[in-house]
Amino acid sequence: MNVSTAIYIDYDNLFRSINESYSQFQTYEVVNNIIGKMEQLKNKVHLVKAFCDFETASNEIHELQQSLVELRHVNSIGEGKSNASDIALAIDVVKSLYSNREFEHYVIVSSDSDMLPLVLELSYQGKKVTLVYLESKIKIPYTESLKNRISLLKIEDLLQVDTYQSLTLQQLNEQKEEVAKKYLNVINHEMNMLFVKYHSQPATVIYQKNILEALKNEETLKLQPSDATIVFEFLKNEKLLVALDVQVMMHGINEIRKAFFINENRLKELSIVLSEEILVRVEHANLIVSE
Repeated sequence: MNVSTAIYIDYDNLFRSINESYSQFQTYEVVNNIIGKMEQLKNKVHLVKAFCDFETASNEIHELQQSLVELRHVNSIGEGKSNASDIALAIDVVKSLYSNREFEHYVIVSSDSDMLPLVLELSYQGKKVTLVYLESKIKIPYTESLKNRISLLKIEDLLQVDTYQSLTLQQLNEQKEEVAKKYLNVINHEMNMLFVKYHSQPATVIYQKNILEALKNEETLKLQPSDATIVFEFLKNEKLLVALDVQVMMHGINEIRKAFFINENRLKELSIVLSEEILVRVEHANLIVSE
């Protein structure tokens, strides 16, 4: 017998997590996998609802609508854009318990342990509950506490991928010179490409976003976005990348921005020789000297 099922997705949480750890997949593809799995398990899916500040995931709206996913845009307010999607999701689920639209089975898609009160309330109400989560992002005690109460489904199993293990600064420090050279060669190559793109202007500067993109896009490194951030922090900690305030002309206006440069003196200290000449150099930049 098919079970009347509603799928509620904290899409902010899912979108961010997939992009950080499994960027080879689009988040809407993951949603389609979840829907397919629920139907395969003899569930009659009557509702799929995604909660998100869709300004951050606007490129996936069309695909979600094609899969008949109801979209609930939740405004994010503040500099850090801390989202309220989990709260909006919980409110919507509780309201559904007291409406004429009854579901026997609730599927909650989130790796956020803040969902615990909602999951427990659904269980107390006699509903079948399935938590769909990313093992790479969830707290182990959370799933351990729930394993005898509800059904659990790992997204890694759906995608047939190994659980992502983030790089650590300790791992990078164990082979400092070797890994530093590998990553710096990629960064320096990107810097040189941008140097040429900007008509070989001596005052060319490179920003953090350029470095992170270079690390993420280099196929031989096989880095997930969160790995790229760890590598970036490692190179900064080792003073192999230095940040300096520079003056740049943007849209006809002088602006002060933080640019990054490869520290050639530190390279010499560690006896690291890069495969290409360093073209983006500190001495050529329009530095802002603080008094």
